Amino acid sequence: MNKYKLRKPLIEEDTSLKDDIKKYMDSFKLTETYSQRILYNVKKQKNKSPKKVIKTFTTVVAAFSCLLLIIIFTNSTSNGKVAAFIKELCKLEKNPESVQILKNMTPEMKIYAPVLISCNENHIIFANSRGLAIYNRKEQRVTSTIDLQKINCNFFETDTMSTKFIVDIDKLIIFNTKDEKVNGDCYIYDLKNILSFEKIICLEPSESIKAENDLLLQWEDKMNKNYTKTFEQIDPYSMIAWESSKENIKYSEKSFIWTSQDNITYSSCLIMQNDVLHLYSINQATKNPTTERLKIDISKEALNQNKNENRLPQYVYSGDDMIIKSICDYIIINEKGKYADTENDMSLIPTPVIYDIVYENDIIKVFGIFYSDVYYKNGDTLENACGEARHGCFNLKKENETYTIISVEEAIDGSLYISSLKDICKNHPNIYEKFLNTDPNEQYTKNRKVLLEQYITENNLDIKYYHDFGWDPVKLFADN
Repeated sequence: MNKYKLRKPLIEEDTSLKDDIKKYMDSFKLTETYSQRILYNVKKQKNKSPKKVIKTFTTVVAAFSCLLLIIIFTNSTSNGKVAAFIKELCKLEKNPESVQILKNMTPEMKIYAPVLISCNENHIIFANSRGLAIYNRKEQRVTSTIDLQKINCNFFETDTMSTKFIVDIDKLIIFNTKDEKVNGDCYIYDLKNILSFEKIICLEPSESIKAENDLLLQWEDKMNKNYTKTFEQIDPYSMIAWESSKENIKYSEKSFIWTSQDNITYSSCLIMQNDVLHLYSINQATKNPTTERLKIDISKEALNQNKNENRLPQYVYSGDDMIIKSICDYIIINEKGKYADTENDMSLIPTPVIYDIVYENDIIKVFGIFYSDVYYKNGDTLENACGEARHGCFNLKKENETYTIISVEEAIDGSLYISSLKDICKNHPNIYEKFLNTDPNEQYTKNRKVLLEQYITENNLDIKYYHDFGWDPVKLFADN
């Protein structure tokens, strides 16, 4: 018995009444969405007396009829301006979460196009670490999305955690694994009517329950039946062309195997070309490929709003240690020029790990590893885009309560690391030993969390995690 079936509706339907109402409403040629809304409101009156049900429905229809007559008359006397106004009014903007899901930069985009979860003649379902999207192939538009961060099921390109998806006819099951074992709850979504929404809807789970081990077996069975490595499906010439293209073409790591209604089997993957998604399908019998561009149209206003929401303020050290402040200011000024995006959407945040401070005459020598990481915002997560670490010594001078960087000594990478480090630490053998024998990761992680939490709090950002590519996200403010 499948424990993950959708629950039955809480309200049992009176089919005869529903059929009568539906026939009457059909005469108005309402859209299916509006018809379903009226039916739902009528069903809510079920426990009331029949007279009240009929009275409620009659009132709704009468009011709607009057409004329709007024609109028709006014529109005819205004040369269609009312219809144009209503059309513009009903052109509701996509919700911010859906825009983020469709347009946010995500870490896995560095390597692959989004994961293709399901595909047939009617729909495409794909996902990234921000969320999931459902695309109507016949109408060529996205109809619904799922905010994966909201349910904490957004583990892509991580270490021990992974998010799994199972599409089973009319439901979608999402769950996580940790160390290849089922972890936490699973979330069940109703896929009925998902292609008929008039505007993009951000779906909520119809049910969430504790995930059981058999889910992993179901997922493995689906993977064996429906997935293959894209690299093995694409002919070598196309693959070489994609890999060497100047247009930065990326493809889904795995291709989805599906059979059409006319019994033709395809393997499909997504291709991202200059940030535009395409569905690439290969007929398994003829080996002929077809490419279908996905029309994901978002207004400039929504794109600008999303860009502004994702723009990170530039980092400014606000702690009490003026030596650390001088070093952080120096790193930001001298490093951010390497990363063009830090001028706009990203933020460079230094994290010094100090091994020792030595005072030599009027010079202050600060030995340590000086990390600098560049972050961008992906929903509730600071994604680490790139970074580096300087091993060496900052030389400062204090004048009138102000610290000035007069020089920086940095160890050379590679075969010259040891000899250059010895030169930097001359007369300080104990500090040299710290560089060689101390694991900086624990202190780096501790300092990093402190500085990031200060940055997030001071700038009132809705951030809960930071994430390094290939590692699990790290929760911030864990004690709160």
